[in-house]
Amino acid sequence: MSVAKKNSRKIGKNQTPGKVVCNLHKTDGAVVGTYQPTTDLFESVWSPPLVHQAVVWQRNNLRSGTHSTLSRGMMKGGGRKPWKQKGTGRARAGSNVSPLWVGGAVAHGPKPRDYSTRFSLSSRAIATATLLADKLKAGRCKLLESFDGIEGKTKSARALLEALGLARKKTLVIITNKERNNEIFLSFRNITGVKLLQASALNPLDLIKHRYLLLSQETFKEIEKKLEARI
Repeated sequence: MSVAKKNSRKIGKNQTPGKVVCNLHKTDGAVVGTYQPTTDLFESVWSPPLVHQAVVWQRNNLRSGTHSTLSRGMMKGGGRKPWKQKGTGRARAGSNVSPLWVGGAVAHGPKPRDYSTRFSLSSRAIATATLLADKLKAGRCKLLESFDGIEGKTKSARALLEALGLARKKTLVIITNKERNNEIFLSFRNITGVKLLQASALNPLDLIKHRYLLLSQETFKEIEKKLEARI
């Protein structure tokens, strides 16, 4: 058993998500049935520690690491003593680029570096499945039969969000493929608080940043299949 799988089962009392079932909606907001995941993935995998590790890993990889400061050897000047050692009444000084001086060098300052780290695919999948299970249980995942009826206009996308109770709420809209769902992309791209993401790019950080999810039944099945293969 891998380390990620082992850690995923270290769960405390009353922490398991349990059975997950969510309503299935039409684009007008009407409930047409329920959907239960085809696998027990969201019932058996639960690891908040891996969620934390995944977020730290993503945020580290987003850091540019281009910070830089000048040391004494990199600055111009400083070769001549500013004033004589004794008799002036001032503190002794040997250089005008000393770190003690305003505008001087920086001692032990940051230099460019790479903050990126590694995080296994199985651990990423467990973290993603944990967050999805949490949203499913809390009722913050809105599943559609399909996106049919979205006409490529912001007006139709806003109507859908209002019908589902997602108006003016941070929502992550997940699609299978931008080219294949071009009308969906055009409809949601200008709405404040809404982010479009392809299913292949689903990640823990975006799941945490957005309180609600909106996706089709087909897309959810694709995510299930991908996560199950990696775990």
